[in-house]
Amino acid sequence: MRFDEGMNDLPPDLVPPNVVHLQRTQNGEPLPAETKETSVDQFTFHLNPFSYTMVKGVQVTDDDPSYGLTLASNEFNHWAYVTDVKENSTADKLYATHKSTLKNVKGAYLVGINGRRIFGKDDAISMLRQLYNERADNLQLELAIERKLSSAETWRAVAEHNIMEPSAIPDADHQHQLSLTNIHCISAIRYPHLDFSESSLSTEEMEMVIQAIQSQAITPAEQAIGRFTRRKLRSLSTWEQWRAGEHKQLDHFHDLKMYGDPVRKPPGAIVLRPHWQCSIKRDGTRRSRNCCDGSPRSAPLLHGIASTYSSCVEQPVQRLFFALAARENYRVYGGDAQDAYAHSLPPETPTFVSIDDAYADWYEHWFKKKLDRSLVLPVLHALQGHPESGKLWEKHITAILRSPTFGFKSTTHDKSTYSATFEGTRTLLLRQVDDFAIACPNEDLAKHLYDQIGQALQLPSEDTPPFKYLGLIKDFNGLDVVQCSDAIKLSCEKYIDRVLTTHRWSKPSPPVPTKPSAPLPVDAVTSLYAHQGPPENTAEHAALVAKYGFAYRTLLGELLYAYVTCQPDIGYVTITLSKFSTCPHDHHFAMLKKVVKYL
Repeated sequence: MRFDEGMNDLPPDLVPPNVVHLQRTQNGEPLPAETKETSVDQFTFHLNPFSYTMVKGVQVTDDDPSYGLTLASNEFNHWAYVTDVKENSTADKLYATHKSTLKNVKGAYLVGINGRRIFGKDDAISMLRQLYNERADNLQLELAIERKLSSAETWRAVAEHNIMEPSAIPDADHQHQLSLTNIHCISAIRYPHLDFSESSLSTEEMEMVIQAIQSQAITPAEQAIGRFTRRKLRSLSTWEQWRAGEHKQLDHFHDLKMYGDPVRKPPGAIVLRPHWQCSIKRDGTRRSRNCCDGSPRSAPLLHGIASTYSSCVEQPVQRLFFALAARENYRVYGGDAQDAYAHSLPPETPTFVSIDDAYADWYEHWFKKKLDRSLVLPVLHALQGHPESGKLWEKHITAILRSPTFGFKSTTHDKSTYSATFEGTRTLLLRQVDDFAIACPNEDLAKHLYDQIGQALQLPSEDTPPFKYLGLIKDFNGLDVVQCSDAIKLSCEKYIDRVLTTHRWSKPSPPVPTKPSAPLPVDAVTSLYAHQGPPENTAEHAALVAKYGFAYRTLLGELLYAYVTCQPDIGYVTITLSKFSTCPHDHHFAMLKKVVKYL
């Protein structure tokens, strides 16, 4: 047999994530098929996912079509399992006593009946009825002893399932960034001992925390509305700032020729719904970014024929970049590609977007006439939210950086880090989508390099390169960066300040004689295991939340982010505290707050 590891014959939406990663190492080109044939002594496929099954047989002793079995269907994978066994029935004779039968059979999955495979509850009932009609003398059951999942375990299993089958996620607001669904799923995989289900941590709560952490310039009214939408923002005193942000974005798109002139919808055309991302920058600017809803739910046909990928630097690799810069005694300078996706090539699949309130408002303001809302806009460049946009920008900027002009070469594992010898000087580059960091000996070289990248991105309709030079880097990708003569210091000090402000803890703590050398006292870890609090969703747990003024899981998640980025000193105690997140005691709340005080 011959293996085609490139999965070249699969539709793009069915290619596994690991294969997509391998394709990226080929710069988007399919992997070549294996040329050599491979033979093995034994090649076996197993039809069921259970590591252990047992077969029990018994002689039929009653006249019951179900043979005494009560079956149910697992809500996650729809397998049939046994919920009860009728006393003195045929199935009850599988073991010596009724109690023993219940102990061994109740909760077990029913995999096969009389040598035939079972694929669900209805299938099992139908086969039992068939045996009854045939007046079978013997009943043989193949059982998989696996307990029924609890509610929390089911949610975790669903989250893990959705990682491997993202088309099952009804995410109407999917963009090329981490959505809340992504955060739920990734968190469930990385921290399986925590409950990240909607019932435990609501979407509204997550959105409010994220908005509050994003900027200290947010007003109380903006913080209270949760997720920013145009309808909600129109009622605020800051609406004119948001509207100006919409017009600024569409003005820029008009100059870039992002959209063609409004046209009638062609027959069978793929039309996406426009979407706005609203955020507040650290300097207080209200930013509105025009995107489109390219989620599998909104554009299933497009996902069936289009493929995508995009690079995102991992935190250890990011730290390694700054470590290498420090080792070479380099300084790191920042740059930002303006409207990166808009400067990429157009989608390979012809696509249109519908006209929403924001575009109609801008059109009337610009052209002094109302626009027919039944028309659609042709998409002429990569648009954020479009399934292909990430790949198009990735291919575009990679081609520029790898061109003879620059000669950058990325690492094999992480496509966000590059090195090159530019104008005779070894140069390092780190890219987080459209944010750039260049490590080199002097600022003039960095400016020249960024100017060249900007010119390569510049469109014929633009007067200036779409690239902003940011100078000596002070923060990058969520990290604070301090560059000294003898070291480069990374921290998340501003993030911690924003977390404190969110919880109204910005008032300094009383002065202490000496700063603590560890997040918690030496004997504190042992004391954590000596207490168990009330379960979540109980009145006693709610009383603890009210007493301390914060949700245990919320603060724990904020500390985990600080730990992962650049606070390894709180790692052990934070992970230990996470073990008590389902039943935190008053003592655990107090210890969690002590970790914040330590930071």
